[in-house]
Amino acid sequence: MNKIFVYGTLKQHQPNFALIKNGIFCGVGRLPKSNNFRMVSMGSFPALIEVGNNTPQEINGEIWDVDDESFKNVDYLEGYPTFYAREQFTILDSAGREHTCWTYFIPDELATRELKSVDNGTWYGYNDPAYGIAGTDYRA
Repeated sequence: MNKIFVYGTLKQHQPNFALIKNGIFCGVGRLPKSNNFRMVSMGSFPALIEVGNNTPQEINGEIWDVDDESFKNVDYLEGYPTFYAREQFTILDSAGREHTCWTYFIPDELATRELKSVDNGTWYGYNDPAYGIAGTDYRA
């Protein structure tokens, strides 16, 4: 099994959830600010970019344990390793327990264009008024 942290279209009630729905839901989680990431909108999906000490934020998402086939399918969806990179980070669940999870992010060399920040670190779906993009509301 492979533990992953998802924060966008792979979350429950989001359009790509089918790729991990047979996994084991371990709970909601958060990537602490100390990892120096910020969530940005790529239009129809979010991404994490490394910002160093320049306004990092806590990132909210879900912790899943998925089989090898699902993990491979997520890699394909994320364009790993040519679009998204992935590394293991410590994710805290709602009880404060630590989980080592694969987390996808945009490497520095691809994050050079101006991107709209998702200020609260939570992705609700690409039609959220905060993103200025029409679409389907996937909030539960």
